[in-house]
Amino acid sequence: MTLRRLWHLIGLALLAATVWGSLGPPPDSPLRFPFEDKAWHLLAYFCLAGWYGMLRPADRRWRWRVAVACALLGLLLEGLQHFVPGRLPDLGDALANTGGALLGLLWARSRAGRLLERLERLTAGSGDTRR
Repeated sequence: MTLRRLWHLIGLALLAATVWGSLGPPPDSPLRFPFEDKAWHLLAYFCLAGWYGMLRPADRRWRWRVAVACALLGLLLEGLQHFVPGRLPDLGDALANTGGALLGLLWARSRAGRLLERLERLTAGSGDTRR
């Protein structure tokens, strides 16, 4: 398996976890601190946008498309919660999703956002030709 394929599989796993976290059964545990649910929303969309942004770090247009797609996904999932028993759409959650997507965009634009690119270069020079 190539690293590029692995990166895409990890991205799909992050996407699936985000959808499940939004539309699956609500957690039974009480909040441990104020706005904890908003922090989880922000973190999920930061990871999602940051990860997909790292797939093409030099492409500014790609990063913006990723951030917009993640923000729209957050709005869609919040709206779909209206139809899920035990879930309610929340504007605050949608704002946290969008904020996380924008922070992920900024992170993917940073030096740290080139992590996957550096890993690919390192493994390409290791002489490992297995695919």
